[in-house]
Amino acid sequence: MLDCIIIGKGPAGLSAGIYTSMANVKTLIIGKDSLLQKSEKIQNYFGFEEIIDGQQLLQRGIKQAIATGCEILNDMVIAIDILDNGFNIVTAENGSFNTKSILLATGNNRNTVHITNLEKFEGKGISYCTTCDGFFFKNKKVGVIGSTDYTIHEANELLSFTENITILTNGNELKSSGESNNTIKSNKIVSFEGENKLEHIVYDNGEKEQFDGIFIAQDYPTASDFIKKLGLNSKNRLLTINDQFMTNIRGIFAAGDIVNDFKQISTAVGSGANSAKNIIKYCKE
Repeated sequence: MLDCIIIGKGPAGLSAGIYTSMANVKTLIIGKDSLLQKSEKIQNYFGFEEIIDGQQLLQRGIKQAIATGCEILNDMVIAIDILDNGFNIVTAENGSFNTKSILLATGNNRNTVHITNLEKFEGKGISYCTTCDGFFFKNKKVGVIGSTDYTIHEANELLSFTENITILTNGNELKSSGESNNTIKSNKIVSFEGENKLEHIVYDNGEKEQFDGIFIAQDYPTASDFIKKLGLNSKNRLLTINDQFMTNIRGIFAAGDIVNDFKQISTAVGSGANSAKNIIKYCKE
C-alpha cells in the first residue's frame, strides 16, 4: 500500500514528490512526457541567470526526487478507481497500485483527433467519456478511436452497454498489451458525417461506415478525462480545489496547470509544494 501516487512527472508532480518523500510519505510518481521537455529556452526561472533547457531542468528534478526516496515509474495511467473504504486503485499500462491518496498533476492538455466535423458532433454522437455516456449507446454500434492500452480499456468498459464495438486506430498501429475481442479497423478517418447527429464516418478510401456513437480514447487519459470519469468539480477546464489543494473527492488532490491558468514553471513548482504539505498531513492523520 502506497501513501501517495502522483500522476504526472512535470514540475508540479516532481516538486510534490520531493516534499512527500522527505516526510517519509511513501510516494510513487507515474508519468511519461512533460511539456517542459519541449521548452528549449527558459530564461525566467528563479536561480538560473543563464538560459536553461527544459529537458535539463526536468532531469535535475527527476534526480532530486529519486534522491529523496521517491519512486518514479515511466508509464501511462489509464484508470483510477475510488473504493468505498477511502482507498484508491491506480491502473497503469504495466500494473495496478493501491494508495491512500492521489495527486493529479497531469497538466491541462486534451488529447483529441483532427478529423473534419469533430466539433460539430461533440455531444451529438461523439464523446470523450465512456463512464458518463456509455449508457446512451446501449445495444448500439459504437467506435472507439485510439491505438493504445487506454483505448482497449475504454472499449472494454463499453461492454457493459453494448457488444457491437469497433476499435478505430485511425491509420496507426495498435500498440497495446491489453486483450480485446472487438473488431479492429485501421483505416484513416477523413470525416464525421450526419445531419442533426453523427450518422457515419468516412475513411480515406471513400468507404462510409454507420456508427451510432464514437468515443475518443486517443493516446492516454488527460485532466479532462479524469475530471469527467471521477465526477470532479471544475470550472473553465480547471479543477476546483479547496485551500488544502483537495478536490471534492476526499483523498484526491491536484496541482499545477490543472488548477492554475498561469502556466509557469514557478507556479507549478509552488503548487506542487503546497499540495504536498497537505498530502503529508492527510496521510499522517
